[in-house]
Amino acid sequence: MKILYIAHTTDKGGGTIALLNLIDGIRQYHEVAVMLPSKHGWLKDELVQRNIQCYYAHYYLSIYSLGVIFHAQWWNVKAYLQFVYGTLKKIFFNHRAHNRLREVIADFQPAIVHCNCGPLAISINVCKKIHIPHVWHLREYQGADFHMVFMPTTKCFMKLIHQSGNYNISITKGVFNHFKLRPKVDQVIYDGVFDYDATPMPDEKRDKTILFVGRIEEAKGVMDLIEAFISFHQKHPDYQLKLVGGFSDIPYLNHCKSVVERNGLNAYIEFCGECSDIYIRMRKAKCCVVPSHFEGFGFITAEAMLNGCLVIGRNTSGTKEQMDRGVELTGSEIALRFTTQKELEHQLEVAVCNEYYDMRQRAFDVVVKSYTNTQLTSQLCRYYEWIVKREGQ
Repeated sequence: MKILYIAHTTDKGGGTIALLNLIDGIRQYHEVAVMLPSKHGWLKDELVQRNIQCYYAHYYLSIYSLGVIFHAQWWNVKAYLQFVYGTLKKIFFNHRAHNRLREVIADFQPAIVHCNCGPLAISINVCKKIHIPHVWHLREYQGADFHMVFMPTTKCFMKLIHQSGNYNISITKGVFNHFKLRPKVDQVIYDGVFDYDATPMPDEKRDKTILFVGRIEEAKGVMDLIEAFISFHQKHPDYQLKLVGGFSDIPYLNHCKSVVERNGLNAYIEFCGECSDIYIRMRKAKCCVVPSHFEGFGFITAEAMLNGCLVIGRNTSGTKEQMDRGVELTGSEIALRFTTQKELEHQLEVAVCNEYYDMRQRAFDVVVKSYTNTQLTSQLCRYYEWIVKREGQ
């Protein structure tokens, strides 16, 4: 069977890492190709190293360009014009991408087209017109609070994902319920985070470090963590906060840095940028904080647990589902939860005063049992086969 994947970006992130893990498993059983929005980037390089066939077209996420409006407000004429220009540009290039996708499908002849991201609609209508099954991987909740409103409307998106010929994969039960997906047609398939390894849980000596891994942006709750650490630092001046991750929202990054500088904590709060030694950092940190407001799945949560690092997670969305799944499987908590900034301050205090070996071990066991690439590949292959059989009837 031939599978054509549609990637939403070539940048390294949770979605593209998950896609690469997925492809590594599926290509053992099926022939795969990938359509990319750019000829440059981390994902493109990884695919080329694997000798995977790549196609290219310039396209964008199917969402309105709300970022400039949220930062500058509607009465800012320049921001309004940027919004209009950004929207028209997306319409133009995404229309051209439709035509390019027709050419790609004619060349590769896939049995299924699999779009890796929810707010990307360049493939669904093409597949419907030429009667090819379409799989839509829903990895996020979407919403105006993330500057993400589907084009042309959310109602249109809901209609698209529920139409015949389209099959949805949600990465959590929460996402499944959020979009009111169809129990007998769509599926929940958790991301594969790693290949199974029977190695015992890493339990190295811990540094006096609080770790954050992710993009430096408002949706990730970075400011809540910084402000909680400012209070925490008054009682624990020997601890440092390391913020590991890239950024695209420069005004928000500058705001975070200004708060740090205003409180005289430049020596204790470090913006590390993107790093290649994340697993090493997780194995040495006292804890890893996941303050994201609406995480779809939460790769970082699972990766921290895999590396024996205590997780302090916001009790919402994908992070909550992972913690709830831990309680369901083990009967006890596998992480420390918080909802408010005050609760986060308290959990930081608790974390540095305890080793939580048993909790970390339970978390490790849950991740090893739940989020392997082998499980992902097996579930996805069965789903593909079911789809092809169903469409052939």
